[in-house]
Amino acid sequence: MDRDQKPSNPGKLVRLKTWEEFKAIAIASRLNEIVYRIEQGMRRGHLTSLRFILPVEGAQYVFFDVAKDGMLKQTGIPIHADERGIRYIREQDVIGFLKKELANPDLKVSSFWTV
Repeated sequence: MDRDQKPSNPGKLVRLKTWEEFKAIAIASRLNEIVYRIEQGMRRGHLTSLRFILPVEGAQYVFFDVAKDGMLKQTGIPIHADERGIRYIREQDVIGFLKKELANPDLKVSSFWTV
C-alpha cells in the first residue's frame, strides 16, 4: 500500500432490533449469502442467542435473537436438548428457516466458524 493510499473502510455496523427489519434488508439487498453464529452463555448448555450477519456494501447488518420457552423469541427457531439437558440449535433449522423466510432456495448460509 502506498503511503498516500488509505486503507479501505469495511463499513459501519448496524444492529437491527427485529427479525422483520433484518428480513427486509436481506431481501432488498439481493445478496446470496448470510452468516450466522450461535452464541452460548457462560453456564454450560445455556443458549443465549443466535446472531445473523448480512454484509452489504458499506455496512454489516446484525440481528440477535434470544432463547425463550424452548425457541428463539423472534424467529421461532426451535431449541433442542440432548440427553444431558444441554441445549442447542440444529444447523439445518437455521438454514431452512433463512432459505424459507427469505424466499431464496439458493441462499448460501455459513456458520461464523466456517467462513
